[in-house]
Amino acid sequence: MATQFIVSFLLGWALAYVVGIALAETSNPNPAKHGVEFGIFMGLGVFATMLGLNYLYEGRPLALWAINAGYVVVGMAIMGAIVGAWRKPVPAVTGPT
Repeated sequence: MATQFIVSFLLGWALAYVVGIALAETSNPNPAKHGVEFGIFMGLGVFATMLGLNYLYEGRPLALWAINAGYVVVGMAIMGAIVGAWRKPVPAVTGPT
């Protein structure tokens, strides 16, 4: 059981690292909101669609897909908010000096 927790932690850490890289080059004035939007977009756009294809061909129920995809989408939205808010705010450009 300990191995599963350790591997789960490491995989979550890797996912947070990838989210951090993806959000690193944005100059959005509200980085936490942008992080949530990014998490929802990637969770639905990548994870939920790929999981949906697997469930479709495996004949699994739609409700099971909604549960399994939903908690990942929510988790990625929370992760995006944390990673986005963690970044230093980009200083506003006031004009030529």
